[in-house]
Amino acid sequence: MPIDKIIEKIVTESRDKAQSIIDQAKSRAEMTIRDARLRLEDQKNTRIRKAHDDLVNEKQRKIALAKLESRKKILQSRSHILDECFSLALKRLMELKGTELDKWIAKVLEDFVPHESLEIIVRDKDRDQFERILSSLWGASFGKFCSVKSSPDFQQGGFFIRMKRMELDFTFNHILYAIRPEIEQEVMKILFPQ
Repeated sequence: MPIDKIIEKIVTESRDKAQSIIDQAKSRAEMTIRDARLRLEDQKNTRIRKAHDDLVNEKQRKIALAKLESRKKILQSRSHILDECFSLALKRLMELKGTELDKWIAKVLEDFVPHESLEIIVRDKDRDQFERILSSLWGASFGKFCSVKSSPDFQQGGFFIRMKRMELDFTFNHILYAIRPEIEQEVMKILFPQ
C-alpha cells in the first residue's frame, strides 16, 4: 500500500473519529442544555409556587391581623360603654334622696344590728335622713350604740361604719367596685346580645 493511501486512511479515520467525538460532545451538550433547562424550569416553578404560597400566607396574616384589630376595637368600645354604664349608675346612686335613699339604707342595713359603739359617717346633706331611718330601723340600739356624723370632706354618697376594730365601707363607689365583676357579664349580655 502506498503511503498516500495510508495517510489518506489515517486522515479519514482521524476525521471519522473526530466527527464521532464532536457528535458525542454535541449530544452531551444538548443533553446538558436540556437538563439545565428542565432544572431551571423546575426551579422557576418552585419559586413561583413559593412566591404564591408566601403571598397567600401574607394575605391570611393580614386578614387575621385586621380581624384581631377589629375585635380589639370592638372590645375597647364595649369596655368604654360598660364604663359609661357604671359611671351613670354611680351618678344615679349619688342622686338618691327621699324615699329612694330610705329604701336603700333599710335594704343595706336591715340585718345589721349594732352591739357595740359605732359611728356612721355620711354626707352633710344625708345626716338627718340617716338618723331618722336608723332610729326607726334599730330602735333603742340606735340611741345606745350609734352616732351619725357628717363630714364636709365626705362627698362620695353612701356611708362608712366605724367600730373599734374595723371599718365597713358602704360608699356608692366601693359598692359598685365590689359588685362590678359579678354583674359585668350580665350587663354585657343586656347591652350586646349575640
